[in-house]
Amino acid sequence: RKQMDELTDFVKRPQVGAKGLVYIKYNADGTVKSSIDKFYTPEVLAEVKEAMGAKDGDLDRLQGVEYDVIFLDEATTGDGELSGAKLMEIMAQSGKKLSELATVMEHFPQVMINVKIAAKDREMWKNDPDITGLIAKREEELGDTGRILVRESGTEPLIRVMLEGRDFRLINTFAMEIADKIREKVGR
Repeated sequence: RKQMDELTDFVKRPQVGAKGLVYIKYNADGTVKSSIDKFYTPEVLAEVKEAMGAKDGDLDRLQGVEYDVIFLDEATTGDGELSGAKLMEIMAQSGKKLSELATVMEHFPQVMINVKIAAKDREMWKNDPDITGLIAKREEELGDTGRILVRESGTEPLIRVMLEGRDFRLINTFAMEIADKIREKVGR
């Protein structure tokens, strides 16, 4: 656990710019512990394990924000070329086409709303209980059928409200509700 915390702190540094670390730990007893397991069924995680060639006791790490794949035994940062080479290695070992390997992923509709804010209001929304409470409430309602990501742009004075989920109407309604609450409290 200490090593995961250290890696998470490392990727949160300004030089890396990630919001956190996504990981999948395949325990020796066959169970899975993951920062993303609420978005996938155990069957899908088992398919990912098989496609990645992971074994019980392995820990697969993905860097947050851009979700770069990091192979810590070969590099300390996300590397597109290395990721591509590893993907080709998996394809060669499995004998499957990329289209076949991609079937382990379930694609959900996505909604993104950008809310303009004043530069002076950066970070304020994170401490507003009305905004954070609404986000938490909607996350709980979505459960394992979707996800909510609210973050500030690193280059523009705006907050991105992104939702993914099985039910487009529901996530669209939730996204508009969260964006409206942010506009009400800190938006321009």
